[in-house]
Amino acid sequence: MSNFIQAELLKMKSSLSKKLLLAIPIFFLAFAVFSNIYAEQQSSTNVF
Repeated sequence: MSNFIQAELLKMKSSLSKKLLLAIPIFFLAFAVFSNIYAEQQSSTNVF
């Protein structure tokens, strides 16, 4: 089992998936923050 994990880590070492693993949550966090700021600036509190 450890050989399988080591092989997967070796494949992931130079791939884009490692960067996406960090970039996607940061993108959605930034989107949520900016959406919240934009929603607070609107005069209406009904977002639907």
